[in-house]
This record gives sequence, C-alpha cells and structure tokens, in this order.
Amino acid sequence: MTGEELERAIEFLLQGQAKFEVQFEKTNQQVERTEQQIERTQQQVERTQQQLELTNQRVSILAETQTEFMQTMLRHVEEQREINASLRRKNSDLAQVTERRILDLAQATEQRVTGLAQETDRRISGLAQVTEQRMSELAEAQRQTQKDLSDLAKTVGHLVKAMQRNGNPSQG
Repeated sequence: MTGEELERAIEFLLQGQAKFEVQFEKTNQQVERTEQQIERTQQQVERTQQQLELTNQRVSILAETQTEFMQTMLRHVEEQREINASLRRKNSDLAQVTERRILDLAQATEQRVTGLAQETDRRISGLAQVTEQRMSELAEAQRQTQKDLSDLAKTVGHLVKAMQRNGNPSQG
C-alpha cells in the first residue's frame, strides 16, 4: 500500500469515525429523548394506575352499597308481602265475622219483629173484644136509657093529665 492509499484509507476512516460520532451523538440524544418520554409515560402509567385503583375502590364501594340496597329492598318487599297476606287474612276473617253478626242480627230482628207482630195482633184482638163488649154494653145502656126516657115521658104525660083533671093552679 502506497502512502497515498494509506492516507486515503486513514481519511476514510476518520470521516467514518466522524460520521459515526455524529450519528452516535444523534442516537444518544434520541435515547435521551426516548428515556424522557419513557419517564413521562411511566409517570402517566403510575397516575393512571392510581386513578384505576381509586376507581376500583369506588366501584367496589358502589357494588357493596348496591348489594346492601338490594338486600334491604328485598327484605322490605318480603315484609310488605307478609303484611299484605296478614291484612288479607284479617279482612277475610273480619268479613266472615261481620257477615255472621249481620245474619245473627237479621235473625234476631226477624224474631223480635215476629214476636212484636204477634203481641200486637194479640193486643189488637183483645182490644177488639173489649171494644165489642163495651159497644154491646153501650148499646144496652142506650136501650135502657131510651126505655127510661119513654117511661119518664109516660110518667110526665100521666102527671100532666092528672094535673089537668085536678085543676092546675099554674093555669089559673
């Protein structure tokens, strides 16, 4: 190898080394930027992870609350179902008792009305008999009064004739 060739080879090597160093510097800068981006991404991932943990806690609390709410609602629904069934039974019992009492009252009222009607009929019959007897007595008393009036009229007539025959001082 001649001196000139050696010089060109060295020049070539130096230019390659310079290019390599420039490229190496660019690569270092790119690596540094990538490391910064990775750091920012890592920070973002950490923040996202924290937010995800907080969200998971909230979802867990919400799920527990919803479960408790559903259990409470189911318990209330079951209690209301029992109350409704009890009210239906009590209403049915009350309706039966009321119907039985109404029937008893209707029967007692019918018996009382029948008894009162019979008593009223008996009294009316008794009053009719008393009235008929008294009317008969009144008719007899009226006949007796007419006979007595007739007898009195005859007696007055005889007295008037006797006074006329004997001379009446009031005519004088």
